Amino acid sequence: MAHLPNTVPTGAVPQPSVTITVHTTGVPQQPIVLSSTTLPETGPSSPALQMVQTAIRDNGDFARAKEYIQNTTFPVQEHPVLQKLWFEAVYGLIRTEKGLPRLTPAVRYRLRKQNPVPPSIASITPVTNNFHSTDNRALMEEVWRVTRHPDQAILQTLSEQTGLSVRQVKTFFKNKRSRA
Repeated sequence: MAHLPNTVPTGAVPQPSVTITVHTTGVPQQPIVLSSTTLPETGPSSPALQMVQTAIRDNGDFARAKEYIQNTTFPVQEHPVLQKLWFEAVYGLIRTEKGLPRLTPAVRYRLRKQNPVPPSIASITPVTNNFHSTDNRALMEEVWRVTRHPDQAILQTLSEQTGLSVRQVKTFFKNKRSRA
C-alpha cells in the first residue's frame, strides 16, 4: 500500500514520502517509510517506482521489493525499468542467501529462467508456439485415434474445420507419429 501525504505546511517545499506495508500470509510486517531525501533522481517516474529503487539499491530489502512488484500494477512506460529492478532483487536475494559477492553470468541466466518477470510488469504476453486451440486439438486427436496417416481429403477437411492450413495439419500428424 503506497501513501503520499496530502498536507504540506505553508511556505514549505513539499517532501513526498512513501509508506508501504507488505502483508505476507495475512501477517502485516513493519512498514517501510521513505522520504524524498532518500529517493534517487530518476526523472519523471512514479513514487512507487522510486520506492522500489530505494528498497533494492539503498536498503537491500530484496524480498519486500520483489513482493511489492508482484502485487502492484505499474504504468507500461515503467515496465522496462521495473523488469531490471526485478532481476536485481532476484540476484540480491541469492547473493545474500549464499553469501556471494557476485553471481556468474550462467547463474544469472538460470535465475532469470527460474524467476520470470511477473504479469504486473510484463508489457507483452509470453509467446507460445502452440497454434492449436483445445477444440482443434481434440478434433485432430479424434482423427489420430482412427488413422495415423490421414489421406489428402481428410487433411483438407480438417484444415477447413480447424481454420489451420493443410501444412499445419500435416505437421501435427507428423509430429504426433514421431512422438508416439
